[in-house]
Amino acid sequence: MLNEQSYSYQLSDGITVINHAAYQASLKTKTVAQLRYTIKDAQAAMAAMPDGHKAGYYADEANYCGMEIAGRQSRQPYLNG
Repeated sequence: MLNEQSYSYQLSDGITVINHAAYQASLKTKTVAQLRYTIKDAQAAMAAMPDGHKAGYYADEANYCGMEIAGRQSRQPYLNG
């Protein structure tokens, strides 16, 4: 069951699914360094277990962190690099 405050939930087949809205909102308070670390961590997890029950979650996580960084850079170009 999806909880508005939770960043994920588990389906009956064991697959972990991200709560897209809650996760994206949570990224607004993260630093760029935290977002970059999360991307690297999620990519490492996907590489280690590409068919794992959380692979889709990690892909979404990396994507949303990248989107947050890109959005900040377009609004504040000094964040590039």
